[in-house]
Amino acid sequence: MQRRSVILAMACAGLGVLTGCASSTPPVRRTIRSYTEEVSSILITADDKQIVFLGARYHYIFSAPPELLSVLRSSIHASLVAEFNPFTVFEDQRIVGEFSLKLVTNAIETQKKEVRDNIFQLNNIFLEGERFSASNISDAKLEPLQHSYHVNINESSGDGYWHSPEVSPIQKVAGGILLIGLIPLLLVTGLALPCCGSGH
Repeated sequence: MQRRSVILAMACAGLGVLTGCASSTPPVRRTIRSYTEEVSSILITADDKQIVFLGARYHYIFSAPPELLSVLRSSIHASLVAEFNPFTVFEDQRIVGEFSLKLVTNAIETQKKEVRDNIFQLNNIFLEGERFSASNISDAKLEPLQHSYHVNINESSGDGYWHSPEVSPIQKVAGGILLIGLIPLLLVTGLALPCCGSGH
Protein backbone atom coordinates (compact mmCIF):
# COMPACT_ATOMS: atom_id res chain seq x y z
CA MET A 1 0.00 0.00 0.00
CA GLN A 2 2.82 2.41 0.86
CA ARG A 3 4.55 1.70 -2.44
CA ARG A 4 1.33 2.31 -4.37
CA SER A 5 0.89 5.63 -2.56
CA VAL A 6 4.42 6.71 -3.45
CA ILE A 7 4.00 5.74 -7.10
CA LEU A 8 0.68 7.61 -7.22
CA ALA A 9 2.39 10.68 -5.80
CA MET A 10 5.09 10.36 -8.47
CA ALA A 11 2.46 10.21 -11.19
CA CYS A 12 0.67 13.24 -9.82
CA ALA A 13 3.93 15.14 -9.42
CA GLY A 14 4.76 14.41 -13.04
CA LEU A 15 1.57 16.23 -14.04
CA GLY A 16 2.60 19.24 -11.97
CA VAL A 17 -0.69 19.37 -10.03
CA LEU A 18 -1.90 17.05 -7.30
CA THR A 19 -5.59 16.96 -8.28
CA GLY A 20 -7.84 14.11 -7.37
CA CYS A 21 -5.14 12.58 -5.16
CA ALA A 22 -6.81 13.68 -1.93
CA SER A 23 -10.50 14.45 -1.87
CA SER A 24 -10.51 16.29 1.49
CA THR A 25 -7.71 18.79 0.77
CA PRO A 26 -7.37 21.49 -1.88
CA PRO A 27 -5.10 20.72 -4.84
CA VAL A 28 -1.43 21.54 -4.33
CA ARG A 29 0.25 23.01 -7.37
CA ARG A 30 3.74 21.60 -7.72
CA THR A 31 6.62 23.06 -9.66
CA ILE A 32 8.66 20.58 -11.66
CA ARG A 33 12.14 20.96 -13.10
CA SER A 34 14.25 18.21 -14.57
CA TYR A 35 17.87 17.29 -15.02
CA THR A 36 19.90 14.32 -16.20
CA GLU A 37 22.43 12.66 -13.90
CA GLU A 38 25.33 10.65 -15.27
CA VAL A 39 26.25 7.70 -13.07
CA SER A 40 29.39 5.66 -13.63
CA SER A 41 29.79 3.78 -10.32
CA ILE A 42 27.40 1.76 -8.17
CA LEU A 43 28.29 0.56 -4.69
CA ILE A 44 26.63 -1.52 -2.01
CA THR A 45 27.24 -1.43 1.72
CA ALA A 46 29.03 -4.41 3.25
CA ASP A 47 25.92 -5.17 5.31
CA ASP A 48 23.78 -5.33 2.13
CA LYS A 49 21.38 -2.69 3.45
CA GLN A 50 22.04 0.21 1.07
CA ILE A 51 22.91 0.70 -2.58
CA VAL A 52 24.64 3.87 -3.75
CA PHE A 53 24.67 5.61 -7.13
CA LEU A 54 27.57 8.03 -7.51
CA GLY A 55 26.77 10.86 -9.88
CA ALA A 56 28.81 13.85 -10.96
CA ARG A 57 26.52 16.28 -9.10
CA TYR A 58 24.86 14.17 -6.44
CA HIS A 59 25.13 10.94 -4.48
CA TYR A 60 21.98 8.82 -4.20
CA ILE A 61 21.65 6.40 -1.29
CA PHE A 62 18.81 3.88 -1.51
CA SER A 63 17.56 1.05 0.64
CA ALA A 64 18.68 -2.12 -1.13
CA PRO A 65 15.70 -4.22 -2.27
CA PRO A 66 16.17 -7.95 -1.56
CA GLU A 67 15.19 -8.79 -5.14
CA LEU A 68 18.03 -6.63 -6.46
CA LEU A 69 20.56 -8.17 -4.08
CA SER A 70 19.67 -11.67 -5.25
CA VAL A 71 20.36 -10.67 -8.85
CA LEU A 72 23.66 -8.95 -8.04
CA ARG A 73 24.86 -12.07 -6.22
CA SER A 74 24.05 -14.29 -9.18
CA SER A 75 26.33 -15.29 -12.04
CA ILE A 76 24.17 -13.42 -14.56
CA HIS A 77 24.72 -9.92 -13.17
CA ALA A 78 27.43 -9.10 -15.72
CA SER A 79 25.02 -9.92 -18.54
CA LEU A 80 22.26 -7.53 -17.49
CA VAL A 81 21.31 -4.13 -18.83
CA ALA A 82 18.98 -1.68 -17.10
CA GLU A 83 16.17 0.55 -18.28
CA PHE A 84 15.28 3.37 -15.91
CA ASN A 85 12.02 5.22 -15.63
CA PRO A 86 12.42 8.87 -14.59
CA PHE A 87 13.07 9.28 -10.86
CA THR A 88 11.42 11.95 -8.69
CA VAL A 89 13.05 14.02 -5.92
CA PHE A 90 10.84 15.78 -3.36
CA GLU A 91 11.53 18.83 -1.15
CA ASP A 92 12.94 16.73 1.67
CA GLN A 93 15.44 15.17 -0.82
CA ARG A 94 13.61 11.84 -0.77
CA ILE A 95 14.01 10.17 -4.16
CA VAL A 96 11.91 7.38 -5.63
CA GLY A 97 11.83 5.54 -8.93
CA GLU A 98 11.71 2.23 -10.74
CA PHE A 99 13.92 0.37 -13.18
CA SER A 100 13.99 -2.98 -14.93
CA LEU A 101 16.85 -5.39 -15.70
CA LYS A 102 17.10 -7.41 -18.87
CA LEU A 103 19.54 -10.00 -20.16
CA VAL A 104 21.71 -8.84 -23.01
CA THR A 105 20.53 -10.04 -26.39
CA ASN A 106 23.48 -12.42 -26.78
CA ALA A 107 22.93 -14.14 -23.42
CA ILE A 108 23.71 -17.84 -23.52
CA GLU A 109 21.12 -20.51 -22.76
CA THR A 110 22.52 -21.30 -19.29
CA GLN A 111 22.02 -17.66 -18.28
CA LYS A 112 18.46 -17.69 -19.56
CA LYS A 113 17.86 -20.91 -17.64
CA GLU A 114 19.22 -19.38 -14.42
CA VAL A 115 16.75 -16.53 -14.75
CA ARG A 116 13.88 -18.98 -15.25
CA ASP A 117 14.94 -21.34 -12.46
CA ASN A 118 15.49 -18.62 -9.84
CA ILE A 119 12.43 -16.58 -10.80
CA PHE A 120 14.40 -13.36 -10.44
CA GLN A 121 12.31 -10.22 -10.28
CA LEU A 122 13.81 -8.15 -13.07
CA ASN A 123 10.93 -5.81 -13.87
CA ASN A 124 9.80 -2.68 -12.02
CA ILE A 125 12.32 -2.82 -9.18
CA PHE A 126 11.38 -0.01 -6.81
CA LEU A 127 14.04 2.19 -5.19
CA GLU A 128 13.52 4.73 -2.42
CA GLY A 129 16.24 6.74 -0.76
CA GLU A 130 17.78 10.18 -0.32
CA ARG A 131 19.76 12.57 -2.50
CA PHE A 132 22.93 14.27 -1.24
CA SER A 133 25.39 16.77 -2.67
CA ALA A 134 28.43 14.92 -3.95
CA SER A 135 31.34 14.85 -1.49
CA ASN A 136 35.00 14.92 -2.49
CA ILE A 137 36.03 11.33 -3.13
CA SER A 138 38.20 12.01 -6.17
CA ASP A 139 41.01 9.68 -5.06
CA ALA A 140 38.77 6.78 -4.06
CA LYS A 141 39.34 3.34 -5.52
CA LEU A 142 36.47 3.26 -7.98
CA GLU A 143 36.09 0.98 -10.96
CA PRO A 144 33.54 2.36 -13.40
CA LEU A 145 30.75 0.28 -14.87
CA GLN A 146 31.17 -1.11 -18.35
CA HIS A 147 29.03 1.81 -19.49
CA SER A 148 28.12 5.03 -17.75
CA TYR A 149 24.40 5.75 -17.95
CA HIS A 150 22.06 8.67 -17.71
CA VAL A 151 18.99 8.87 -15.48
CA ASN A 152 16.32 11.52 -15.95
CA ILE A 153 15.33 13.04 -12.62
CA ASN A 154 12.35 15.31 -11.89
CA GLU A 155 12.59 17.70 -8.95
CA SER A 156 9.14 18.30 -7.48
CA SER A 157 8.52 21.30 -5.23
CA GLY A 158 5.23 22.15 -3.53
CA ASP A 159 6.35 25.57 -2.25
CA GLY A 160 8.23 26.70 -5.36
CA TYR A 161 11.59 26.67 -3.61
CA TRP A 162 14.50 24.35 -4.34
CA HIS A 163 16.16 23.28 -1.12
CA SER A 164 19.84 22.37 -1.11
CA PRO A 165 20.59 18.77 -0.13
CA GLU A 166 22.97 17.89 2.67
CA VAL A 167 26.54 16.91 1.89
CA SER A 168 26.95 13.20 1.21
CA PRO A 169 27.77 11.06 4.27
CA ILE A 170 30.15 9.02 2.10
CA GLN A 171 33.71 9.48 3.33
CA LYS A 172 37.05 8.44 1.91
CA VAL A 173 39.59 6.92 4.30
CA ALA A 174 43.17 5.65 3.95
CA GLY A 175 43.75 3.53 0.88
CA GLY A 176 40.88 5.16 -1.03
CA ILE A 177 38.24 3.06 0.75
CA LEU A 178 34.75 4.53 1.00
CA LEU A 179 32.55 4.38 4.09
CA ILE A 180 29.03 5.33 5.13
CA GLY A 181 29.49 5.83 8.85
CA LEU A 182 31.67 2.86 9.77
CA ILE A 183 30.31 0.57 7.06
CA PRO A 184 32.52 -0.05 4.00
CA LEU A 185 31.16 0.38 0.50
CA LEU A 186 31.81 -2.37 -2.03
CA LEU A 187 31.84 -1.83 -5.78
CA VAL A 188 29.27 -3.49 -8.00
CA THR A 189 31.50 -4.49 -10.90
CA GLY A 190 30.95 -6.03 -14.29
CA LEU A 191 27.42 -4.69 -14.63
CA ALA A 192 26.54 -3.34 -18.06
CA LEU A 193 23.99 -0.63 -17.42
CA PRO A 194 23.11 1.61 -20.35
CA CYS A 195 19.99 3.59 -19.41
CA CYS A 196 17.27 3.28 -21.99
CA GLY A 197 19.87 2.82 -24.71
CA SER A 198 21.73 6.03 -23.78
CA GLY A 199 24.71 4.55 -21.96
CA HIS A 200 28.09 5.21 -23.49
